Amino acid sequence: MKQKNYFSAIIFLLNFTVCILFLLPDSNAQISYSQDFSNQSQFNGLWKLDGNTASFITEGCPSLGMTISIKGDTTRYFTSPNLQTSNGGPVEFNFDYKIYRRSGPGTYGVPDTFGTISVQWATSAGGPWVTSKVIGRGEHGQLNQCYNKSAFFTPPVGGDVYVRFEIKTNTRNDTYWFIFDNIVVTQGPYCATTSTYTDTTCDSLVLNGKTYTQSGIYVDTLVNAGGCDSFQTINLTIKGISSLSYVTDTGCNSYDFNGKIYTQSGVYYDTLVKPSGCDSIVILDLTVNQTVAGGITNDLQKLVSDDQAERYQWLDCDNNYAVVPGEQSKQFTPTISGSYAVEITNNDCSDTSACVEFIVPTDGIQYLGADQHLRIYPNPAGDYVYVYTGQSRVSAIRIIHMTGQLLQSIPVTQIQDEYRLDISGYQPGFYFIEIHEPSGSTKVKLIKQ
Repeated sequence: MKQKNYFSAIIFLLNFTVCILFLLPDSNAQISYSQDFSNQSQFNGLWKLDGNTASFITEGCPSLGMTISIKGDTTRYFTSPNLQTSNGGPVEFNFDYKIYRRSGPGTYGVPDTFGTISVQWATSAGGPWVTSKVIGRGEHGQLNQCYNKSAFFTPPVGGDVYVRFEIKTNTRNDTYWFIFDNIVVTQGPYCATTSTYTDTTCDSLVLNGKTYTQSGIYVDTLVNAGGCDSFQTINLTIKGISSLSYVTDTGCNSYDFNGKIYTQSGVYYDTLVKPSGCDSIVILDLTVNQTVAGGITNDLQKLVSDDQAERYQWLDCDNNYAVVPGEQSKQFTPTISGSYAVEITNNDCSDTSACVEFIVPTDGIQYLGADQHLRIYPNPAGDYVYVYTGQSRVSAIRIIHMTGQLLQSIPVTQIQDEYRLDISGYQPGFYFIEIHEPSGSTKVKLIKQ
């Protein structure tokens, strides 16, 4: 094990005793410096306190140490001699320190108001100085106790190396002693490497086991293949924060969720992009109420909705689906012949049925056929006349002028209950309607109004 030479130095600073030890055990190190302060003749004139020779020695860690006294809101500097020329390798600066209270409030711990001790380095005695370690407020431990600390930095190749302690206090009337001791400075071989990592991301970056949550420039020290430091500069931009929101909603039959149509209840997810470019995740708890109107049964006496619903509203199809006042029941008996539909509502969702023709029984219904299974209405007629055939197999329906001229022939290719004939283009007068069935034909006179 490499033997360390120790040097101690005392700095008066708010009852603070500091012992400094900076160590990098490496047989190939170019800078190799150690000093304690037990023998004043070994360091006299070398270390400077605020630019002057430092020579005040008291008890150290454990022997004598360099002592610096400080009182009030003050900053003092304790500076080393030139520690030799750097080979560009990493430097470890190891030291012991303790804080001793000379006057002020009685306490076993160092007050939070005490201040900071910073380790700084430079390539000349006049700076500029670079801070490599700060012992902040609340980190000093107990009074009159020795603590060991290390600071690390990498000076450039070929430059001189100086190290100093910057001691700041924030108190007004208290007096402390800083005692530094057992300083060891060593430099490793120059095999350090550097690299740069640049990233723009959302929320945070996890790199080399560390999590970064704010934009900035960071330096991480890794170990390269040669066993030396690898300094990675991280240029990080956190462009924004992703968000997560919850929405609970209901829809009728379907639901439009940011352009996606859902017809079933469930939990759905959508990922949007915020102006920052980060994700905005929306979770939708959706309930889809299915309400689809069925048919209407026309028993020629009334209209009956085929659906069970919470509410009904009958509509007049011939009047642009206008509401039929007061007709809000499952069944409806029209007083005027026409076309009607029903709107049903369940769970606040509504749907409208297809329109159904209804002829009031007193509006000129004419029964035809041997068993009265055919009906023509109304007669007299206006623009339209209806032929009700039930499920009879009708092959054709014809409209004939009184002169015998065939005006219209409607071939029947599919069985249906009712046929609507448009006679709006005919002049008022008398016409015949002829219905053809497999069993024969039936002719009836029609009056066009």
